Amino acid sequence: MEIKPDVIEGVKDTVVKGISGRGIADLPVAAGKMSGMSVMVSRWAPTPEERKQIAEGGDVYLCVYGPDHPPVYVSGKRPIAWEISMPQIHIGLPT
Repeated sequence: MEIKPDVIEGVKDTVVKGISGRGIADLPVAAGKMSGMSVMVSRWAPTPEERKQIAEGGDVYLCVYGPDHPPVYVSGKRPIAWEISMPQIHIGLPT
């Protein structure tokens, strides 16, 4: 998958620094609040081959580094920035 910038339209990305020695790239995210909880949203584009695999019933896997697995949300729809209040951005779930 390709990491995509401009995560949420109209919201400036923040960059989470990767670990160069481990092959972990910098990750652009939209940081803010969703349903009152702090979130970071990233955007990924499947390759044509990955899109084909998913369309044919292939699974999507999520690997989270660290000792705990936080609540996550995966969707094919871009979240909507419904309220901007500095320094936090409030992000709504897509409808």
